[in-house]
Order: sequence, then structure tokens, then C-alpha cells
Amino acid sequence: MKKEKNFSETDFQKKALESLSDDEILQGFKDADARIVREYYYGYCRVAYCIYDKRYDLQHKPGMMASRICNEEAAEESNTLNNSNMEDKKKGRITPRWIDSLKENEIFVFGSNLAGMHGGGAARIARLHFGAVMGKGVGLQGQSYAIPTMQGGVETIRPYVEEFIIFAHQHPDLHFLVTPIGCGIAGFEAEDIAPLFENAKEMKNISLPESFWEVIE
Repeated sequence: MKKEKNFSETDFQKKALESLSDDEILQGFKDADARIVREYYYGYCRVAYCIYDKRYDLQHKPGMMASRICNEEAAEESNTLNNSNMEDKKKGRITPRWIDSLKENEIFVFGSNLAGMHGGGAARIARLHFGAVMGKGVGLQGQSYAIPTMQGGVETIRPYVEEFIIFAHQHPDLHFLVTPIGCGIAGFEAEDIAPLFENAKEMKNISLPESFWEVIE
């Protein structure tokens, strides 16, 4: 049996993308190489069908649709790449379930009320340990950041989340640990709040609860 050739990342880097062989393209898809997927996504259907044809003699079997086979193969590879990319984004960016101390550059992000009465839940922890100020319901205070969640429906929370994301973008030297805001006393579910943080997925200095990642990934 002919031994399958392994192509290293160095080999791919040395050769121009347009000069890769079909075997190299396929290996790139198996490895979820983003550059190769972008370059060859549509053309890959041709390669995939050739392989299936050789393996199963498709062209001599009535009723076999090449387009369906190609689409299924391409979709599977695309899903693999998407899952891989999401895992890369999440790495090191999942907020711990319990936080009792912070590094110097870390900020505890909690759900608050507009009156700034930090009496329970994560708000109380923020007040006792991370510098949250009674009477201040929005924004940075000490090593904490308040996002109001008690004033109404999800759409009333959205502007404050957007304001927070802008603030985080302006402070790349800080790392923000977002707790499951709104999912305690406020009565919301992760499915309600997590989509508000869609734009935070790409920001390396924002960590989200596992329950939020499960919704938006």
C-alpha cells in the first residue's frame, strides 16, 4: 500500500497557495488550514468528487448526485474549521465560576441596578472585594465594571453592553471577566443575555461565562 505523504506547515509556507497539489489541498482541509480553505473552498468540491469517484466508482452508479456528495463533504470540512476557530477564540477566555481574587490588570464585570445598590449576588462581591461603589450603577469602579440589568427587558440592557464592549476595546491593557450578568436576581437566562455579547467574541481581552459561549459559538 502506498504510504500517504505528510505535508508539514513549513512545506505549505514554502509553496505558493496556487501551486499546491490536490493532495496538499486535501491535507490542508484535514488540518483546518484557514489559508487553504479560503483559497480552495469552492474548487475543493471537484477534488472531493474525484476521490469519491475513484473509491466508489460513482459515475457508473445510477442515481448518485455528485453535487450532493461534494456539498456534504465541503460542509463537513467547513464545520470542522469553524469549530476549530471557535475553540481558539475561547482558549483562556472562559470566566471562572468563582472569583475571589483578581490579577492587577483584571476587571470583574457584574450585573447591577441603575441605583447602584450593590446588595446581593455578584454586585455584593464587587462591592466587598473589587471596589464597586454604592450609588454608582454603571461603568468602571475600582477593579469592577457595572452593567445594569434590572431596569426592564433585554433591549434595555443592550446599550450598556455595547458601551462596555467599546470601553474594553479602548483599554486593551485590561482583561475583563464577565460574570453571567442578568442570570441571577434579574431573572434572565443565558439564551437571553449571551447574544448581546456577540461582538465580544473577537476581543481577546474579554472573557465570557461558559454558558454564554455555549449560546453564541
